Amino acid sequence: MAHNNEVMVRADAYTIIRGRRSQYAQRNPETGLKPVNSARIVRVVQNAPVRLDEDEIVVKVAIKLPAAAFDPLLPTAVITVPEDLIQRGPITVEAVEIEDPS
Repeated sequence: MAHNNEVMVRADAYTIIRGRRSQYAQRNPETGLKPVNSARIVRVVQNAPVRLDEDEIVVKVAIKLPAAAFDPLLPTAVITVPEDLIQRGPITVEAVEIEDPS
């Protein structure tokens, strides 16, 4: 969910999905087709496809995300080691998320 003043951007794509029909199931008497028992994504394209191959469908996908997602990632780590904990050898550090102090 976007915050009130957060700029959102949208990216659309067309996902082409191909169904795989069962080799062993009975054919549907109305359509003459065997049932689809699995599917896989065969390609994702930017423009709507003009034609599809047999047993393919297209699903339009729209992804909305904050424009800030494209800002360079500038991770910051602040590590404070008190003098009484200084020791020779490796020091293990665990990263945790903290609130922005500004």
